[in-house]
Amino acid sequence: MSIDKPAAREMYAMDIRIGKDHIRPTSPAGGAIAALSLAVLLAFASPGGAQEREPLSSQWKKWINEEVVHIISTREREAFLQLETDEQRERFVELFWEERDPTPGTELNEVRVEHQRRVEFADRLFGYDSPRRGALSDRGRYYIGLGPPRSQHSFPSGSSTYPMELWFYEGDITKKLPPYFYLLFYKRFGTGDYVLYDPIMDGPEALMATASPTASAYQVLLEVDAELARAAYNYLASEGTPYRGRPSMSSLMLLDRIERAKDIGVDAGYAERLLAGEEQITTEYTFSNVELRKVVFPSLNELDFNLIDVAIELPPKRIDLGQYKDKIYGAFKIDVRLADQQGSTVYSKTDNIELELNPKEFETLKQHPLLYTLRFPSVPGSYNLSINFKNEVTRTVFLVNEALDVPLGSEDGLGAGPILLSRGIDKLGAASVDIVRPLQFADVLLQANPARSYTPEESLVLYCQLFTPPAKSGAQSGGVKVAFSIASREGDEIANGTQQIPREQFSDNGLFHFFMRWPLKDFMPGRYTVLLQVSSLAGGPVLLRNTDFDVFASGVPSPIEAGGKGVELFSLNTLLDLSGMWRLRGHPEAAEGLLRAAVFRNPSNEECGLALAELLSETGKHEDVLAIVEPLLIEKPNDPVLLRFAGISYFNVGDYGMAVKLFQRLVAQAGESTFALNMLGSASQRAGDTDAAIAAWRRSLEIDPEQEEIKRLLEKPEGDRP
Repeated sequence: MSIDKPAAREMYAMDIRIGKDHIRPTSPAGGAIAALSLAVLLAFASPGGAQEREPLSSQWKKWINEEVVHIISTREREAFLQLETDEQRERFVELFWEERDPTPGTELNEVRVEHQRRVEFADRLFGYDSPRRGALSDRGRYYIGLGPPRSQHSFPSGSSTYPMELWFYEGDITKKLPPYFYLLFYKRFGTGDYVLYDPIMDGPEALMATASPTASAYQVLLEVDAELARAAYNYLASEGTPYRGRPSMSSLMLLDRIERAKDIGVDAGYAERLLAGEEQITTEYTFSNVELRKVVFPSLNELDFNLIDVAIELPPKRIDLGQYKDKIYGAFKIDVRLADQQGSTVYSKTDNIELELNPKEFETLKQHPLLYTLRFPSVPGSYNLSINFKNEVTRTVFLVNEALDVPLGSEDGLGAGPILLSRGIDKLGAASVDIVRPLQFADVLLQANPARSYTPEESLVLYCQLFTPPAKSGAQSGGVKVAFSIASREGDEIANGTQQIPREQFSDNGLFHFFMRWPLKDFMPGRYTVLLQVSSLAGGPVLLRNTDFDVFASGVPSPIEAGGKGVELFSLNTLLDLSGMWRLRGHPEAAEGLLRAAVFRNPSNEECGLALAELLSETGKHEDVLAIVEPLLIEKPNDPVLLRFAGISYFNVGDYGMAVKLFQRLVAQAGESTFALNMLGSASQRAGDTDAAIAAWRRSLEIDPEQEEIKRLLEKPEGDRP
């Protein structure tokens, strides 16, 4: 395991990532000074340097010229001002903060939070006696850009000097700043806001309330404070006392470095790609060919819900973490996709894991695998499950692919699911019926063991689902016999046993949870095979199920668990997910039953009602559609989706007058579309208003002249039109 500190993630004293280095060449001697002076004056005179190519709305002007003016790099600013649409600008802002996120993949962007804190602090502390925002004052500019100073001293006005504030900083050398430096702010002529003092452009005499030659200003300031006197002549603390009473040119160079620091460490490539029209900017990942240990286990429960359990084990050497300041963190994104044999997605889910560890916890994690578990609902069928397990710190993706069948249960004979091996078994007591955790079966919770490995101090725990025809089927079953055996790799039988399960112990839907626990204290290290032989007590074929497991002498660390999200069986999301799966599988009646259950449990949920209305409309149950849509229309009489469903249904039940009114309202609310105009025409024709029908169809043709069916309608004699 390694800890990778994100590169170039620190800005000044607050560890904020900023940009690329664009140090411009300077001409010798006086030319360099003149160029630096001009650069500093232009940079600090007004926010931003680039001219806006076209006017921006007040929202975007405020963002570029106030909210991020002190941290946005030159390349980013130039690119932003050339963007043409608000959609591009919104995407830019999103990528702007992603580029500065020191802990990518985690929910919190520490840089953005800290920046907002600094802006609010500057507005509150530096704007109370100023006509402009504190964040736009000189003190606000440097506080936001550099963070809070290590020390700060105020010097009220005296008999000889104006009010002053002296800030002392530890510079970030990765931004080409000196290790230590000062900044001095003063009230020019003793009034107004504090402004940044420039040792070269202002000179020490600008700090004097009474006339004083430059040569003696140092002595006046020295009587106030030694550090203040030194800073008035030179911002670089390392260069000592002023030379012959002359301010140092190093101060001017320091101010230029501070301004350029925001260009160091930021990759502005995203901005240029966005400007070039590449709006869908994706993060690049490296795909790993390491095969992760996994469990993919389909199951059935007593309520006839099909479920899929996933357990993925990431070995310690693959758990690469990041470090930001004193925080060790990990961020993983898991994309789950279940597709049918035709490649159509029937279920998808994105999950996230965030770890934040102290050094002791990190040392523990280095010795243990990370276990991610998930459970989600499904319907019977053959599927391909694909999981992208992404490490957001290293941008590495581990792929998991598994073909599986979910035809669980049995209507006419004996059935058995696959074998699941567990590290242990926990009794849940009064378990919830509606909410089921990963690897929970009835009131038992199994501990996942994707590695299928044990030590002699542990016990083998095996689980398998057995099925007989459900009681309602009328099929006869006299119970089930299970014979198990454990054999070494060489074929020597180590253990065996049998168990008989009478029909009365199966649930109403024909399910029995078969558990077996076998101590491994007498097992030598090696690989073993466990075999189940399942048969009916009444005779018939024997079903075989087997799997391998390993026994190690020692050193099988228990995993650290993450994820663990289960399923709330009767929640709105679960019912909607399952109904969608049944529709894709071509079983609208099953989908309808689930949607009706969802509506019954969530009568005021519009999404649920519309999903049922859409399905009923597709299956021709238009009166049922109206029963759902009409109450919703009372609350939202001008909702385009509701008007569409209601109009179609009234048309199909023969109430053409009401259909005309609804499609007229649809056109008024959502604008003219070929669908609304064509339906308005057909409803008007059926209602006997031929002129209105012709007008609607002709308007539809103006929008889309390629509608051959509408052309034929207009060419037909009036009596032949539908």
